[in-house]
Amino acid sequence: MSLPRLKLLALIHNAAKWPLPGRALLGCALAGVVWVAGDLVCLGPSRERLHQVEAREVALQEQVAQKTARAARLEEHNLQLMMTQEKLDRLWRQMPGESHMPDWLEDIAGLALSNGLVIESVTPLDEQPGPLYVEQPVQMGVVGGYHDLAMFVSAVGGLSQIATTHDVALRPDGRLLRLDLLAKTYWRAQQGGRLGEPFAQERAF
Repeated sequence: MSLPRLKLLALIHNAAKWPLPGRALLGCALAGVVWVAGDLVCLGPSRERLHQVEAREVALQEQVAQKTARAARLEEHNLQLMMTQEKLDRLWRQMPGESHMPDWLEDIAGLALSNGLVIESVTPLDEQPGPLYVEQPVQMGVVGGYHDLAMFVSAVGGLSQIATTHDVALRPDGRLLRLDLLAKTYWRAQQGGRLGEPFAQERAF
């Protein structure tokens, strides 16, 4: 029998003769030793597992927050794509299925006349066919006052048939101004699909 064990047995044997406060204090000390040993042996692994579970829960909460934010951004992105699709669909419906150059040029002449302008030159250029639409550029020279010319350029973009203006240049022409610009009108290509299809395909991916 080892010496520490003999001393412990002697301590326990003599403790029976101690006064009540001493025995109570010894009992508390022994209970504390047993509690600490039990905590280390029995509860230590459980506490370690609890810490691991808590750490895993925090990581999962962070992942959920990230995925929620990503889902919100994706929903916003899809909404923007839908709005763009609707806008393109409106433009597509506004675009004629064939060239309406005579009618469009007549509308241009009417705009110039209503704004007190004189069209000095109208030169249609070569068509520019594309996969979805055909682009028809027209070089124009218009003479008039500054305010009237500005109203004319703005009105060209507001015609029922889609038209855009490019390369706008002003120069004096006597007491008036001469406006040179490149106007473009469009119509759907014979074999073209819907204007919004590329966006729909991008959204599908």
